[in-house]
Amino acid sequence: MSKVTIHTYHKFPIKIDEKELRRLHNEIESYVKDGTIIYTIKYSNKVSVSDATLEEVLKDENTKKKNIQGLSIEAHDKENHISLEFQEAYIHQNAKIKLYISGSDKRTVLDIQSHIEDRFDNIKENYFKVSTITWLTVVPVYLIVSYISVFYLSKLLKPYFTNMTPILEILLMAFNIGIGLLSFYAIYKLFPSLSFLIGYGINRYNTVVERRKNLFWVVVVGLILTFFGTIIQILIN
Repeated sequence: MSKVTIHTYHKFPIKIDEKELRRLHNEIESYVKDGTIIYTIKYSNKVSVSDATLEEVLKDENTKKKNIQGLSIEAHDKENHISLEFQEAYIHQNAKIKLYISGSDKRTVLDIQSHIEDRFDNIKENYFKVSTITWLTVVPVYLIVSYISVFYLSKLLKPYFTNMTPILEILLMAFNIGIGLLSFYAIYKLFPSLSFLIGYGINRYNTVVERRKNLFWVVVVGLILTFFGTIIQILIN
């Protein structure tokens, strides 16, 4: 008898805690009642653990040096095969989700897809799109530092670079580029693509949330100070 298969691919930031992982497990289990469910954990130190159970995943310490960066769920019985994989992204803030479903009955396969993908809404992080995050945080920070470096550092360093203006300009440009790279690195750290709120991962996530709040106020205050600094500079001149 021919099999019906479905492959779907999703990309968005993910936050998975114990409650949502158990719900996903129960959803999958309802379609493979007479089968097996196996978890594979992928860590940041390139180590993988296969043939794990749900309880073993939930008891994982998820330390900073060995944090969970990927999780796969394989479930199958005589009728259905379900494969669900969560994978961290390293360049952008959208994690990867791969879903594979195979079964002998088309309606059942579509039903499995619908119920599992409905659960995705509960694990999706409420981030803006990456481009929006970049414009709202990295760009303002970059402009603030650029303003300070150009208008203040240039005045401070100019006496030491008499007749060496090109060198001073190169130094300021290098400084601005460095700050820009640090800003993008901060975005990567403050808006993770995949967060497992398991073990020590809970405290790490709470720390990241607190730092995001602080970054917001730094940007707001910095923009205000830059605005008034520009006005004062115009009035003095």
